Amino acid sequence: MGSYEDFYENSFGGINIGDEIKIYKEGQTYTGTLIFKNEHYITVQLPYYREGFSMLDFYTGHAKIAGVRGEDFDIEMDDIVTDEDEFGDEDIDMDAFEDDE
Repeated sequence: MGSYEDFYENSFGGINIGDEIKIYKEGQTYTGTLIFKNEHYITVQLPYYREGFSMLDFYTGHAKIAGVRGEDFDIEMDDIVTDEDEFGDEDIDMDAFEDDE
C-alpha cells in the first residue's frame, strides 16, 4: 500500500463538494451529497441528518466508496464493493443511483 497522500488523492481527488456519493460502512449504505472534505474527514448530507466519515476508515477498509455522481463523471464501483466483501453482509443495491425519470 502506498502513502496516505497517494491513497487520498486516488480515492478522493476527483470527488468534489456537491457530488452525490454512496458509502458502505459496517453493514450500512449511506447516500447523500458531499458537503465537506479535507485530508482527515468527509461529511455527507443525508436526507435527514449529516454523517461524518473518517479517512482512516477508508484507508483501513472499514468504509468503502460504493458510487459517485458528479458533474464531470458518473461511476459505480462494483469492483470495490463486491457481494463477498470483508464485512460478510448482504449484497449492496448498486441500482440506488438509477434515475427515476
